[in-house]
Amino acid sequence: MNSYELVVIVKDSEPVVNETVKEIQEILASKEIKVVNQNNWGSRKLAYQINKENNGYYIIFNISGDGENVKSIEKNLTIKENILRFRIFKDEPKKIKEKKNE
Repeated sequence: MNSYELVVIVKDSEPVVNETVKEIQEILASKEIKVVNQNNWGSRKLAYQINKENNGYYIIFNISGDGENVKSIEKNLTIKENILRFRIFKDEPKKIKEKKNE
């Protein structure tokens, strides 16, 4: 199982945000993707208008699952009207550098 980070920008309205988060969680559960952590960054001003929206609500999901399942959720997220933008990043395993005493 690989680790990923899903960043979602949703229309900035509390009922819309709550509804969309539930929809995203259902999509992830249906594809057998586990939500490890969810971090709500809140409302932010967008650098440019997206679909006539000036503000967006940012949500970060740390997820883990099979690569094919993660790729298949992109289509489901694309058709959601309340999602302005999303991006999925693969988390690379952190490499620990050992210091050598010289």
